[in-house]
Amino acid sequence: MEQTQEFWNLLLGGNAIIPLRGEDGATFVDANCQFGEYAMALAREFPKAHVIGIGKEYNSPVAKPPNCTFIVENIVSGTSLASNSCQFVQSRDVSLSLKEEDWERYFAELYRILAKDGWIQVLEMDVWRKYPDSEGAGYKTWSETVFPALAKTKGVCVEKLHGKILEWAQNVGFKNISPLNIEIPVGIWEDVDYGLSTFLYC
Repeated sequence: MEQTQEFWNLLLGGNAIIPLRGEDGATFVDANCQFGEYAMALAREFPKAHVIGIGKEYNSPVAKPPNCTFIVENIVSGTSLASNSCQFVQSRDVSLSLKEEDWERYFAELYRILAKDGWIQVLEMDVWRKYPDSEGAGYKTWSETVFPALAKTKGVCVEKLHGKILEWAQNVGFKNISPLNIEIPVGIWEDVDYGLSTFLYC
């Protein structure tokens, strides 16, 4: 299983923090399927639902459940999914690959395919620089070099992402947004007050 799937599954205590119902005809979407592990886990958990993994490259994992499909599409440019057709959409770990100016178009497409009574769950790491001057705090120096370089060279948003995600989601029409912030210490746990994962579901 890919490490990111293990990480989020451990942190959330499962595949979703919202009340999913996988009845016949339900469509669930993994908007950034990567290696497909999350989509397949969701398909195994809800065998009556149709789970679609969307990626930028063709993906055909071994032992794929029969109710799981993978498609190659760029969400920013639009997908082939019908409007209001998905009961659940998850997006996670796109902040290092999605350019800042593309976020609203990305969210607009997810808003379009989401059913009126559906849920979207967004999982992203947000850089929050609050470090101690103690053992293990070398991450401060590293991040102060790497993250601005990523923002400059790739055009991505890696700082103050939490507030921007809320703004972008609201701009395209999402309502009833419930942010959940979980601090993840880096370095010596008892000394470090750092780490913010943002969750957005609507």
